[in-house]
Amino acid sequence: MNMVNTVKERVSNYFQSFAEMLHLNLKRIFYGIILILSLVPMAYALFLMLNAAKEGLSVMGVMQQRPTIAILSIVAGLDVMSGYSLWMARKRVLSNRRLYQLVLVSVLVTQLLVSNFLVAGAALVGILFSRQIGATKPLAHKSSVAVPISLLSLGYVFCTVMMVTVMTR
Repeated sequence: MNMVNTVKERVSNYFQSFAEMLHLNLKRIFYGIILILSLVPMAYALFLMLNAAKEGLSVMGVMQQRPTIAILSIVAGLDVMSGYSLWMARKRVLSNRRLYQLVLVSVLVTQLLVSNFLVAGAALVGILFSRQIGATKPLAHKSSVAVPISLLSLGYVFCTVMMVTVMTR
């Protein structure tokens, strides 16, 4: 048992020193997740337009030829909506540890479903930093955050099912 505690302490010290080196804190991680969810889909849209121009097709033509690109475009739209939802709920989420953890676990799972390891990794680091939020009282109106996150999660699950269906036929 003592060996396990020593390993935990070493890993914890490693993450703390790494976070100090990068000047990471709870808010920076959360805002970084929002930034990634908002800007990466724009880069994807530019890539899609460049690819369509290269092939001499419209963006819709490329999506009709390749259903996986259409599904990834839906995922990009969901990412933008997730980023916007997190931005709008940022004060409430950053003030309650349980809600923060719930939201980031949801982001972690949904981003793993669509293989977005960058955001999933940031969400995992954010969960590790959740102790920076002091003990908080239970929220009375957490449905204002839980409902949009749940609906977006359903959208990601739908896209994952569609991707698996397209790839297995």
